[in-house]
Amino acid sequence: MVCKNCNSLMPDGLDNCPKCGAAVNQQPEGYDPFAQNTPAQQYYNAPAGSGSINIGGKVYRLSYQMILPAVMVLFIIIGMFGAFSFKTAKLKFKTTWGGSSVTSDAVKYKFSDCTDADLGFSKFANGVCILCDVAAAAGLIYVGYTLMTTKNGVNGLRAMVIPTTAMLISFMFVIFNAFYIKGKMNSMLGFSDSVKAKGGPTFITWFFFAVFVASTAACRKFAEQVSARNLAEAGRSGGSGSYRL
Repeated sequence: MVCKNCNSLMPDGLDNCPKCGAAVNQQPEGYDPFAQNTPAQQYYNAPAGSGSINIGGKVYRLSYQMILPAVMVLFIIIGMFGAFSFKTAKLKFKTTWGGSSVTSDAVKYKFSDCTDADLGFSKFANGVCILCDVAAAAGLIYVGYTLMTTKNGVNGLRAMVIPTTAMLISFMFVIFNAFYIKGKMNSMLGFSDSVKAKGGPTFITWFFFAVFVASTAACRKFAEQVSARNLAEAGRSGGSGSYRL
């Protein structure tokens, strides 16, 4: 049994709350029994272990599903500029003479190096990344619009899949370009047995690719989890449910 005045749990059958002393059948001032999302109900219905803060009399729950979109926005913005400004390909040249081999220091390349060298696929990949950046920017605007109009973080998580997918495709082509450069170098060397290009994408390229793979899957998964939790809360309360991201 829950005290409607202080939201404390109490044994059934008591006439007064042992914590605040309010009568069991006494309603707090301004209490609306038909309200589905009062601060008291929101706090009581919060999942176990979730943090909450009270701002202006309203209770907001803090969870990883709330923090995820903010972190993803940061990575998306960095990735949008990083695909062009980062050194995304790293090659080493191995030279073999008389049975002994010498490997040169790593040489790193970014898109501008490849397009300036008039490499066909690099220009194409560069164009794809530009389109992906535009799609990611549009996706972020849509995420903001969704959050402002629906005020529901679940919809925001679903919408976040658009920019994360765009950046996933962008870094996929960055990886393709790194291997293309390696193949182009070996082709220019005539596939010589004495000199070969080794390497491929840089660590930061693989890192951002992995981030966007994981974030795209995570946004879908967390949105489904919170939607299921909302439906469960709605079933228990007989209303629309009070758990909202």
